Amino acid sequence: MIATAIYVLMMGAFVVYAFHRGWTPWIRERRRPVERVLADVAQKDEKREYIAMFQREEVTARLIAFRCQDGKTRVFNMQERIFNRLMEEEHGILNYRGDSFVSFESTQRGADSDDVYLRMVR
Repeated sequence: MIATAIYVLMMGAFVVYAFHRGWTPWIRERRRPVERVLADVAQKDEKREYIAMFQREEVTARLIAFRCQDGKTRVFNMQERIFNRLMEEEHGILNYRGDSFVSFESTQRGADSDDVYLRMVR
């Protein structure tokens, strides 16, 4: 009886700890607002790693660095589809939430600044 109560308490504490460590940061990140900023694609980089078991090299991360209008450089890990679509020095509107990439809306350099502003504030 006592062993069962101790076991239930330990498992309950583990569940609370696991939720706090694993899900709380993800939930907190999702509750943040999406921010929009003018940005250029500064650099694309593929991280590769040799997998000895399969005796081949595989891409482990696709990173894109954005040079933002606010002076910061933000780096995001991308899906292959988005990584291949974006080109270096491409100009547009970067949408992000905290440390997570949301989207990138490409615009032409020298595009109508009023149109770009309207797209930013919508």
